[in-house]
Amino acid sequence: MGGEADAAAAGVPRALAVYCGVPNGTRGEGVHLSADPTGATDRVAYASGRTAVVRSLSSPLDAVVFTLHTSLVTVATLSPDGKSVLSADDTGYLRRWDAATGAQTLELQVMAGPVRDVAWSADGAYAAVCGDARGSYAKVIKLAGGGSLAGACGGHQKRVASIAIRPVPAGTQPTVATGSEDFSDANIPTFLKHHNSFIFCVRFSPDGATLAIASGDKTVSLVDAETKEVVRTLSGHKASVTAVAWSPDGTRLLTSSNDKTAKVWVVATGEVEATLTVGGTDVLDMQTGCAWTGAGSLVTSSLRGNLNVFSSTAPYTATSVLRGHSKQIVGVAVPPLPAPTGSIAYSADYSGQLVVWELGVGAADAPFTGKGHSTGLCALATNAEFVITTGQDGNVFLTPTATLAIPKSPLTVRGGGVALAVPSSSHPAYTTVTVNESRLCLLSTESTVADIPFARGEKGTAVATTTDGTALAVGVEVSGGAGELRFATVSSSGDVSWRKDATASMPSAPNVVAYSPDGSTVAVGEKNRRVKFYDAATGSPRSGGSVAHTARVDAIAWSPDATRVASGGLDGTLAIVPAGSGDGGSDEVRRVMGAHRGGGDQRRVGGCDDARDIRRRRLPPHVGGVRSQRQPQRYLIRRTMTSTLLWWGHAGRESLSARL
Repeated sequence: MGGEADAAAAGVPRALAVYCGVPNGTRGEGVHLSADPTGATDRVAYASGRTAVVRSLSSPLDAVVFTLHTSLVTVATLSPDGKSVLSADDTGYLRRWDAATGAQTLELQVMAGPVRDVAWSADGAYAAVCGDARGSYAKVIKLAGGGSLAGACGGHQKRVASIAIRPVPAGTQPTVATGSEDFSDANIPTFLKHHNSFIFCVRFSPDGATLAIASGDKTVSLVDAETKEVVRTLSGHKASVTAVAWSPDGTRLLTSSNDKTAKVWVVATGEVEATLTVGGTDVLDMQTGCAWTGAGSLVTSSLRGNLNVFSSTAPYTATSVLRGHSKQIVGVAVPPLPAPTGSIAYSADYSGQLVVWELGVGAADAPFTGKGHSTGLCALATNAEFVITTGQDGNVFLTPTATLAIPKSPLTVRGGGVALAVPSSSHPAYTTVTVNESRLCLLSTESTVADIPFARGEKGTAVATTTDGTALAVGVEVSGGAGELRFATVSSSGDVSWRKDATASMPSAPNVVAYSPDGSTVAVGEKNRRVKFYDAATGSPRSGGSVAHTARVDAIAWSPDATRVASGGLDGTLAIVPAGSGDGGSDEVRRVMGAHRGGGDQRRVGGCDDARDIRRRRLPPHVGGVRSQRQPQRYLIRRTMTSTLLWWGHAGRESLSARL
């Protein structure tokens, strides 16, 4: 406690909350959700971007996010006692970690290609894995002693999408079941062909007597585990069945399907007890995975990543939808004070998914509606009226905060978008300013107000605006890779005038820029790792600043009192840099190393005070910092290269280490 108090006094941030991502979704593939096998909690485990997640369905912020994978995570499965997790990725690495703390206890490369599914033995001593590794699509791994190969399951001709170990009494030789894209399901060493399409999922009943097989031929086969004969075929879905999950007592079976429904079946009769329709006609409403917890809930996952939660008894009522991101987040922003609906934040990922969050609660009930960027979303910003996004497609969407209905007809910018800024108070001529490699554009709600190209050999890299929108700070990369910070004024009619008396030169281009709340100072995060401060009136350097990172600075935001900035970088570090005093040496800068494992792969912060521009370059984003309205000294930082948001505050380094 004393150490944490000392750290808090020193201004070291700590994580206050984790807003975790949702399951990965790929069209044509199933998603494996793992419920707590003990039935004591409603926790589920799944893969989300480059992370693996264990979270409660009823308490969305009760979550552990595992971040040690270095590539896309493909599966996460809870152990029989619910205390450990096995997760695997598309480079073939298997990792075991503590479900409560996220501490890794085993790392082992088990395949030469992506791992598609993982199953625990009943005693937790072995794991079965399957995937894309040619010649050995499925294996059994002994977990003790650092992990070793216990055996291989051969015979399949194409990748194996699912694997399960039959629960049997202690001392009895267990059976491994696999399902493959070669249309066969193998109850090792017997090979069966009960379906004429891909096998998406195989799961044994709790008593081990029956194997359920989900297939692309729209059916589920129930196979006697002893005789290998089909006991019953469940027909009723209108598209591929992507996953199956047994009820704890084995009397019911939950299935998910690409027909945008989930069904609850009575195993004894093969009848449908309930059909759960999720969403509408959007292809992203396809149901890709499912799980049945022992704590009173069912859950399915949609192709868009939503977790749809239902009660576990008839009539299986929908209780909640957990939203989030499964792709790299490129922006996070909060409305200026006072916010229209309380402490909220908006976030966007590279795929175009937008989410509204209640800070301290989780994803809000009111989702964005309509179709925006299909992919390549680059930047996000907001004011009291609009959530504004731009992308590589050149579209700029101004979505009203009152309705969250994405407009059908966006504005367009030649050359796409790189950075975006929004005045927090209304400007008579324009609503937002965007910059890309070729031009600076001012846009109203209906049209382009100004379109100003850069000179040949110059590239726009960053932009910021004062609160009232009358002044702009623009980052430009000039010949040879050097950078300039240029200043401009904007008239009431939208005319932009460059200020020849105020241009700051620097050895590398500004990657992110932000005005202080009073508009007197501009903070610059450079590509060469520095955070520097410049006088907005003269363009001359101000005291303070530091080489705050070991790689490019990708995010920056001011504290409300303008005494410091929060910055995030490609190195994954969060830094608090004092402004206006000293030289910003190591004794003044507060750093949280590895705050975002994997680095701040581009972009920036959503503004501490008024949530202005969120920027992106070519790779996904990261570190977004915003101010909470109820907690004005807190920052919302987003996880780099992944789909997780973190909410930070000033406190002890010990709390951060325990949280991560």
